Amino acid sequence: MPVRDVNVHSAWRHNMPPPAGAPHAAGQATGPATDYSDYGPQAVTIDIARDPRNVVLVRVRGDIDMLGAPPLRDCLAEQLEACSGLVVDLDGVTFFGSSGLAVLVHTMHHAACRGVPWRVVARSRLVTRPLNTTGLDEQLPMCTDVDEALRAVAPTYDAKPDSSSSTVSVNDVVPDSTEPRQA
Repeated sequence: MPVRDVNVHSAWRHNMPPPAGAPHAAGQATGPATDYSDYGPQAVTIDIARDPRNVVLVRVRGDIDMLGAPPLRDCLAEQLEACSGLVVDLDGVTFFGSSGLAVLVHTMHHAACRGVPWRVVARSRLVTRPLNTTGLDEQLPMCTDVDEALRAVAPTYDAKPDSSSSTVSVNDVVPDSTEPRQA
């Protein structure tokens, strides 16, 4: 999945077309851009991609602390309102505090209320240690990589492209915008 490193402060946008040359799902729904400028400049970047069946992949980079957690919480809640599955990839997180734990618990409850399958991808000790210490690793739907998580939320997902099948491949998951969101 192509991810561009563009610093966008104070807002994230998810309704822009994918970059030129990126695979794109025909008829992909888009909505109005969401402005999180009330949060001020943050050290967290949120990249959102969606597959043709509306499974959303949210890649998070940076610090999930008391400043980075609110825009992430709001982003995940917004994505859960309109998706058929959610994968939260925390491998790019450089700090994960108690506010990040609270975001995951909030997301767990929100996903359960909406009946949306979701998974958390975390391999970094920066993220897994607080999860292990608090016991949340036993409560949250954890996966070790994005492919495993996508297969879990969308059982027909295929990690290898196959033009003869109707399954969704990793190449079908496209960014919702041409630039990552920096909250």
